[in-house]
Amino acid sequence: MMVLVVVMSMMLECRGTETGFSHTHADSRHRYADYQAMYTNCTHVQNNLEIVYLNNDDDYDLSFLSDIREVRTATDVMNSR
Repeated sequence: MMVLVVVMSMMLECRGTETGFSHTHADSRHRYADYQAMYTNCTHVQNNLEIVYLNNDDDYDLSFLSDIREVRTATDVMNSR
C-alpha cells in the first residue's frame, strides 16, 4: 500500500507600502511594531517591503520576515541595522 502525502503551503499576501520610505511614527519602536504587525506570517508582499529608520541603539528581532517568499515591487532597508 502506498500513501501519498501532500503538503500545501499557505499563501498570505500583505499590502506592504506604496510610497517608498514611508513611516508613520517618529519613534523607532513604534515603527518596528508596525513592521512586525504588517509582515508577520506574510509570504507575498504586494508592494514594497520597507524596513527603514530603526534606531541603532535598540536590538530588533526581524525573524517575522522569514516567511516572505516574494516581494512584487522593491525591498528597502535603510538607516537600520
